[in-house]
Amino acid sequence: APVSSMTEEIEVYLGHLQECIDHCGSRARLIIGADVNAALGTRRGRHDRVLGRYGLPRRNDAGTQLYHFLAANELCVTTTFFAGRSKKTGKTRYATWYHPNKLSTRRRFQNDHIIVRQRDFKLTTKAARMELSGVNTDHRAVAMDFRDGEERPLRIDRSKLQDGEIVDQFQAAFREAFEVRQ
Repeated sequence: APVSSMTEEIEVYLGHLQECIDHCGSRARLIIGADVNAALGTRRGRHDRVLGRYGLPRRNDAGTQLYHFLAANELCVTTTFFAGRSKKTGKTRYATWYHPNKLSTRRRFQNDHIIVRQRDFKLTTKAARMELSGVNTDHRAVAMDFRDGEERPLRIDRSKLQDGEIVDQFQAAFREAFEVRQ
């Protein structure tokens, strides 16, 4: 993504991202991991479905543009819905990029995000910044645990039981499964 001060490039970037989303179709599960160079902040109100209540509260102009884009496409930022606590220290950790100017007071930014459709958010079990060692970068990785959603019990289409051949196949499979268990 372009740096946050490049407004025209951000619009082009979001246009390309819109093309990708449209190409996937509305029924596809969508997972976008990106360094968007946009500080989104945290939840704006009780009914905000784009952002959660966790993260760095700072928001910049690029973050405002991205927020409206995400809202229009019914997307949400998973990394803002989970508390990012370090197991070792217990401290919260949300910053994914640190400004190289060590004298700056506004040095920490949450610019890297994982984005999913709002309807698929319920499949997200965890999302947070990761601690990696041995990787030389000024960014911190983000990760997400996501169920595939195929864990639902199978539905039986009872109308198929009107077909005699299918009934015979079902009964044979049932008998075979029952015999194995005895």
